Amino acid sequence: MAPVRWAWPVATVLDVHDGDSLKLGISLGFDIHAHVWVRLSGVRAPELSEADGLQARNDVLTWLQENAPDDQVAVATERTNTPLELRFRQSFTRYLGLVTAPNGAELNSYLIAKGWIDRGMAVEGD
Repeated sequence: MAPVRWAWPVATVLDVHDGDSLKLGISLGFDIHAHVWVRLSGVRAPELSEADGLQARNDVLTWLQENAPDDQVAVATERTNTPLELRFRQSFTRYLGLVTAPNGAELNSYLIAKGWIDRGMAVEGD
């Protein structure tokens, strides 16, 4: 069964943890908001403690400054219960998301073009 995706047209970036995780304030309508951590779908950036971890985070901050200087974005999410990493052998709920700026630019595509790609995904032309 395909994952269910939800589109949230109004979200605010509250925090950038690293190159593939953002905390978003998502408007649910009727003045109701959810604050959730979203992992960028298809993106695999190093942890901050790893080589290039700060560069990946800075790439996210640069994209936000250029495309969403007021931190307003749209996000399409899907919920998954798959393990974050096999070594932990734990399942927990997390949200994967595709983040888009008001000008139509996609954060995920930008980061993938920079080379921060989930190596488990097929890449066109491979």
